Amino acid sequence: MSYILKRLGSGFSPVWSIPLLILGLLIGAAYWIGPLRPLPPELRLLALQPDGTFTDSITPAPQQVGGDIRFPLVLAAQNVGFAAAQPAVLDLSVPLGFRLVDRDGQELPQEIAVGTPLGRYRLGLSAATLVPGGVPELLLDTLWLEPDLSSYTCAVLTDGVPEFQPRPPVNPALLGKVDVFYSFLTPDTDARQAGLLRVRVDSTLLRVPPAVMGEPGPPMLEEPAIELPPLDALYQLAMSEATCGDPQQPVQLQSVVYQSDDGGRFIVLYHEGAPRKYLIDMNADSIVEREVWDPDGDGSFEATRTTRYAIPGFLFPRRVETPALAADTMPPDPAFLALYADTARGPFRFFMAQQQRLAAAQRPPSSTAPQATPGAAASSPVAIPGGAPIPGDTTPPSPAFLTLYADTAAGPFRFARYEQQVADSVAAAIASGDTATADSAEAPARPRQTGPRILGTPIEYPPGTRPPD
Repeated sequence: MSYILKRLGSGFSPVWSIPLLILGLLIGAAYWIGPLRPLPPELRLLALQPDGTFTDSITPAPQQVGGDIRFPLVLAAQNVGFAAAQPAVLDLSVPLGFRLVDRDGQELPQEIAVGTPLGRYRLGLSAATLVPGGVPELLLDTLWLEPDLSSYTCAVLTDGVPEFQPRPPVNPALLGKVDVFYSFLTPDTDARQAGLLRVRVDSTLLRVPPAVMGEPGPPMLEEPAIELPPLDALYQLAMSEATCGDPQQPVQLQSVVYQSDDGGRFIVLYHEGAPRKYLIDMNADSIVEREVWDPDGDGSFEATRTTRYAIPGFLFPRRVETPALAADTMPPDPAFLALYADTARGPFRFFMAQQQRLAAAQRPPSSTAPQATPGAAASSPVAIPGGAPIPGDTTPPSPAFLTLYADTAAGPFRFARYEQQVADSVAAAIASGDTATADSAEAPARPRQTGPRILGTPIEYPPGTRPPD
């Protein structure tokens, strides 16, 4: 050290060289791993309560769709950290007694790991940059949380043939506590920002009727194969994949359902890619009267027995039904008007940032003009035609208000979607160099919406691959 100081022409004596070196190391450590280091962002996942507020513990109102019960999840993110961040991927881990479906009722793809009673959903996001302390930013249009409960469970014996049993009784009160684990990924770091979203649903809606199974008859073996009962001409009715059994060791089944002209059904069950069992419904009453299976996996079905139980519902594809949208003709009550006109708490807060970005995109670039800061619109109120915001958001919302407010096609959220469409069209014109079109862009005629616009999309992975942890 004294040699280095002499080469630099320093007048410090060698006695001070070691303390200075230690001081420099302490300052460096304080910057990288200590109190002087840059503080990171912290993203929290929130969901919309029926009262119009976002929180991390919700009780969504149930909706009946056909024979299914659904619970809406309108998700948003808030940055409570110290640095800006842009969420790019959202992972949701949901208990296997439930599933997530999109606005069209289609089940989202999930990953199930053996030994984990959770299914993981990975969603790509197109969210804006979240500034610290900003208002919650809407991430996704409504997802639906559906109970995935069956009266039957299944197991695979040592011969690889699937067997069905009545599901053990489950306390509905335990099923009503749905803890959704989440984690965000951002482009600038590989570190996950994880947390817990607590969803509480009415447990009385989760009761599963007990399955009734008759006593099976004695198995019979016949070589080279069992002679099947006479069946009329069959045509393929459906194909589906199902997960059943113990969540710690789920069983993956594939089923192909054939039907005859008189309504009888012939179901082929596949396990690990090979057909292993036939289920036969002879008289079109949705009751399995006979099973035929391949006990040794040689491709010949040599075993059979009589039985009697209802065909498990998970062997059929899900019935997809979209919830009916409320007509936009319901007269709003005072609570609706108060919350609707409140730019800080009402739905206008979701597109204020979009309006600010749209105005910034229409301005020609200038080297002297100040650059717009992401999220700056959150602190710049937008004037609402018709007067000042109506104060006093204290009136308890009525059921009509809640229905219309949560309807992303007919309720106030449709304005945020409209502003997003305008911003996207202007940004596309600027990106293509068509500044004249961008400067004179007029708001397109509002099309009639048939459903909410999905802002997040499931991320598909090739078969046999796993998403990065």
